[in-house]
Amino acid sequence: MGSINRFAGVSIVACGIAAAACDSDETTGGTGGTGGTAGAGAGVVGGGGTGGSTSTSSGGGSGGGVVSGDYEGFGTITQGHESCPEAFTEVHVTSLDDAGAGTLREALTDGCRLILFDLGGTIVLQDDLNIRYSYITIDGASAPAPGITIEQPGDIGTTIEARASTGPAHDIIIHHLRLDGMATDHTNAGDIWGLDGMDAPVSAVIIDHVTGVAATDGVFDIYGDVKDVTLSYNLIIDTAYALHVSTADISQSRERISFHHNVFSGNNERQIRLRHNNQLIDFVNNVVHGWGWWDGVGYGLYVNHDSGETNTSVNVVANVFHNAASTTSDDQLAIRFDHGADEGTIYFEGNIVPSGESDNVSNGAALDIPSFAQVTRFAADSLATNVVPNVGTHHPTSAEQSLLQEIAAAIAP
Repeated sequence: MGSINRFAGVSIVACGIAAAACDSDETTGGTGGTGGTAGAGAGVVGGGGTGGSTSTSSGGGSGGGVVSGDYEGFGTITQGHESCPEAFTEVHVTSLDDAGAGTLREALTDGCRLILFDLGGTIVLQDDLNIRYSYITIDGASAPAPGITIEQPGDIGTTIEARASTGPAHDIIIHHLRLDGMATDHTNAGDIWGLDGMDAPVSAVIIDHVTGVAATDGVFDIYGDVKDVTLSYNLIIDTAYALHVSTADISQSRERISFHHNVFSGNNERQIRLRHNNQLIDFVNNVVHGWGWWDGVGYGLYVNHDSGETNTSVNVVANVFHNAASTTSDDQLAIRFDHGADEGTIYFEGNIVPSGESDNVSNGAALDIPSFAQVTRFAADSLATNVVPNVGTHHPTSAEQSLLQEIAAAIAP
């Protein structure tokens, strides 16, 4: 199904030229964690090794565990840091400060890096945090309990941001982090790991097992020229405008994007919203738990088709759209399909929707997803057990655990 272990061999690389030392668990950083259930993505890292805080693939100190990253979808054309044509650098985050030596911000000042965390806790950002370089893996699964939380107060955002000055941003993997935008109203200010291809292209990105909470704008908003992306096993909660795939320049396109096995809850709308030229979008096995949580009026999936433009093509397959009892929004707003004179292609199959929903009607045949990008597909009535318990960062809070139990109970057959 296109599932690949994207971290196989990291321990060997860390061992460098001292190949004999790889027989030692201490040197390799321990054995890799077991993967999740079928299609459940990355497992937990092994124990940390010893050595220097920074090393390269040609030698140096060893450290960090081995991650079992069985990713699926269009983003699997990348191996993150391992795709670097030169030797990558292993960088250890040893400080929870916003900036300075040993911080995540410092670790992101260059490309071709595997970023590991030697400690767990909360990073409170004082300014926007951007990824502008390529061949980067941020391995949040390497952090001990309680994992890594990044707080984004005010209008601060985190973004994968390509710029003309630094060139395209590509080959990036982020997994097992929690990001909290701390929003209390519809401020529409800062994204959580937005993908910004407005100035230069963004491509070959995987965001997996990330918990995005209360963004002041969107969680993983995708704008501009963006291609070959996987967003999988993420938990997106308590955000007014959850996830928008669009652009201000209609000549730019977003293509080959896999949204699979994610859970949305406590959001108002845009779960997800597709507008303008979005091609070969695969939306599979996601759970949308309610809409209109913020002001009682909202929606789940929204596909905009505008007259005179190249319009979205999307598969919507085996998802659950559940109108949670605690919201007052209409059953008919689980899915919105607005189109002008020119339509793209929207294909529905095997979804569970409220009885009053009428927009889940295909206007064309299923899009042909290449074999390497196909994802594990469960029946929609099994997502309570096959998806919901497996989303988000590997160190969920008690509130997140309770929420996931509530969602699983609500959508169980």
